[in-house]
Amino acid sequence: KELIQPAQKTLDGKRSLIIVPDGILYYLPFETLLKPSPDISQGDLGKLAYLIRDYAVSYTPSASVLASLLNDSKKKETPQKKFLAYADPVYTAVKPGENSPIRSALDNTFGESRPWKLQPLAYSREEVERIARLYPNKQASLFLGEQASEDNVKTNDRLNQYQYIHFAVHGLLNENIPQYSGLILSLRQTQQSGSPAARTVVRPSSESR
Repeated sequence: KELIQPAQKTLDGKRSLIIVPDGILYYLPFETLLKPSPDISQGDLGKLAYLIRDYAVSYTPSASVLASLLNDSKKKETPQKKFLAYADPVYTAVKPGENSPIRSALDNTFGESRPWKLQPLAYSREEVERIARLYPNKQASLFLGEQASEDNVKTNDRLNQYQYIHFAVHGLLNENIPQYSGLILSLRQTQQSGSPAARTVVRPSSESR
């Protein structure tokens, strides 16, 4: 009633809603806001009138950033390939005092030495494989397991070759030093170089799945 309803007349007939939050509102998932509905008292969560049922909700830090992104998108050519995904990364425990790039990154992020054990993301592999089926075989590429690595993200300007990019990985949020926030890709290291293994995993055909 306080955040959305005052703008309801402006929103009538619209399907997309771009939120520019402020302060603590960054913590609020606007998609889960409820409209007044008799279904609320029935206890069936699947039937509640969530905002996401009426709008495709996205976020931007400011109107000027949004304008800049829209202008940049007009100047760029549409990438030839459609879908690129990184999912089901390999996570290993990082022990206190361990001298490694991973340990250093975690220390820089949180300024503390303690073991980190990230749980595998259940169904993230299935998630991206199902999405990839929506596109022609040669238009979708998946990097799974060890291949969901930083090297495979940054190789040969790969991100600019795809229209849609999907990360099904853990993230770290540092509220005090935002630049130390980021996505956590595969942490397993090769014995030879100490860097994440990198080889392309392209979506398999339906015959080999």
